[in-house]
Amino acid sequence: MKNALKISSFICATLLLLNGCKKTEIIKEEYNPAIPAYGTWAVVSSTMQGDMKYLQFSTDKVATVFSENTLGFKSSSASILTPLPDQLLFDPYGYGTTFIFNYKVVGDSIFITSPNYGDIKGVKSSESNVTGWAKVVSRIDEINGAFSDNDYGIGFDGTNILMSDYSANKVNKISLSTRLPAGNINVSGSYPTTVEFDGTDIWVSSNGYDMINRYSLAGGSVLSTSKQMGPWIYGIAFDPISTNLWCFAGNTDTLYSYNKGSNTVTNRIGVGNGFKDMAWSNGKLFMVRNNYIYRVNPSPFVVEKTYKLKETVSIYGIAAVGNDFWLSISGNSLIKVTLN
Repeated sequence: MKNALKISSFICATLLLLNGCKKTEIIKEEYNPAIPAYGTWAVVSSTMQGDMKYLQFSTDKVATVFSENTLGFKSSSASILTPLPDQLLFDPYGYGTTFIFNYKVVGDSIFITSPNYGDIKGVKSSESNVTGWAKVVSRIDEINGAFSDNDYGIGFDGTNILMSDYSANKVNKISLSTRLPAGNINVSGSYPTTVEFDGTDIWVSSNGYDMINRYSLAGGSVLSTSKQMGPWIYGIAFDPISTNLWCFAGNTDTLYSYNKGSNTVTNRIGVGNGFKDMAWSNGKLFMVRNNYIYRVNPSPFVVEKTYKLKETVSIYGIAAVGNDFWLSISGNSLIKVTLN
C-alpha cells in the first residue's frame, strides 16, 4: 500500500511539473497597415528642394526618392519608412533626419504635404521606370595602404596614379606596377586639390583659387596659368582631341571648358553642386559625385549613363587607365572599376 501511495504521489508531482513548464507561444504582429501610398509615383510637381522624379514606398518599409535634373544627372536616396493611414515618416534627402508628411490618395494621384518642408503631387507609375535607375558597379582591383588622408582629385601620367596633396604643395605618385609610393612632384606656388596630365605636362588646381596652373612632369615653377574660372576647382579632365581642359568649380557649381592653346574659357555649363573629380575617356567626360559616376557627352551636353558604386562610400577622385578607371574613395583606398 505504501508503494502504491508513493507511485501515486510521484505521478501527481510529475503532472504538476509538466503543467508548470508548459511552453507559452506569444505571437507579436508587426504594425504594417495596407496603406494606399504603397507603390511607385511619378512626381508631377513639388515645392521641396531637389529634383525629385519618382517616389517609391515599399511594403518592406523603405522609402526611396529618385532624382534627376534637366541635364540628366541621376541619384537616389533610400530611408526607413514608417507608414500610417494618413501620414508617412521618412527621410527624403538622405540627411539622417526623419520628416513627417501628411498624405492622401485620390484615384491615381497622391498628395503629400508638410507645412515646414513643402508639398509633392505624384501620379501612379510603373516600377519599371525606376528599375535600373543606375548601373551598379563593383571593384575589380584595389590598392590599400599606399597613402592616407587624401580626399581630393587624382590623375594618371601613363605609369603612376597622381594624387593631389594640397597641404604639402605636392603631387604624390603611386606606381600601378609596384602598387607603392613612387615619389612626388613639387608644384611650388599651388595647393592642389586635383591634378590632370595632358600628355606632356600636369595641371593642378590651387585650393580656393579660380585658376589652374601648368607644371612640367618633373615639377618646379609654374609654366602657365589659365584664365580665371570659378574658385575651388575640384576636378580637371583633358580632352586630347580638342586640347580642352574641363574644370569643375565647386564655388560656382559650373563646368568650364578651357582651351590651353588660346588660353581662353570657351564654354560654361551650370551642372549643380556636389561634384568632385573628372576624367576623360573615348570622347566622353566622366564625373563623380558621392558614390555615383556619370558618363557625359560633352556636345551637346547630356548625361548618357549613370553608374553607382556598390559600396556606400564617397568617391573623391577618378582617373582613366586604358578602358578601366581608378577611383580614390573614402577609407584611403584606390579601387579599379569597369564602366561600359
